Amino acid sequence: MGYLAAFVFIILLVIGIYSFGYAAKRSSLFFVLLLETILGLLIIFPLLIAADSLTVFQIFNKPDLNNWLWLGAAAIFGFVGGNYFSLLNLLLAGEKINSLLSPAITALTIVLSFFFLNEHLSGQQWCGIIITLVTIVWFLLQRDTSVVKWSTGPAVSGILTIICIALTIICTIKGAGNKVTFLQAIWIRLSLHS
Repeated sequence: MGYLAAFVFIILLVIGIYSFGYAAKRSSLFFVLLLETILGLLIIFPLLIAADSLTVFQIFNKPDLNNWLWLGAAAIFGFVGGNYFSLLNLLLAGEKINSLLSPAITALTIVLSFFFLNEHLSGQQWCGIIITLVTIVWFLLQRDTSVVKWSTGPAVSGILTIICIALTIICTIKGAGNKVTFLQAIWIRLSLHS
């Protein structure tokens, strides 16, 4: 079942990257951000009601202050940082380069989980993480030969995408905690966007 879920996730990720990349090149970034948030809410809401058997009242009433603080931080990092910089990177660097950020996002999320979630990592895992992060950041810096200023170029938008999405994942996991399911945490994070 896990392999099927991973396969479906990869297919949806590829469709999402190319669809939003296409939209970002032909529209304003803020319109695409709004569209992404609304579509996310519409897709996740029925799944949340069916999978978690919650009412609309319970979705917002169940989380406590700690959940709201972490999910609020996740909303800020996700919307302002992850979504905006990811779409900006799609616009500046293209879909191929943007899709290469995933290993670095995973690696940074694992590093952050060591600090925020008390995960234990072996020396081999640390080596793999460092190699992944250094290689992708180096690749982004080498590819950023455009006329665009460095402060708004693909390297910076790519690096900020990696950082913001990793922080969004960690804050969403911390925000879910014991009282809120991960799906509910994602829906609340998205609803805080709008």
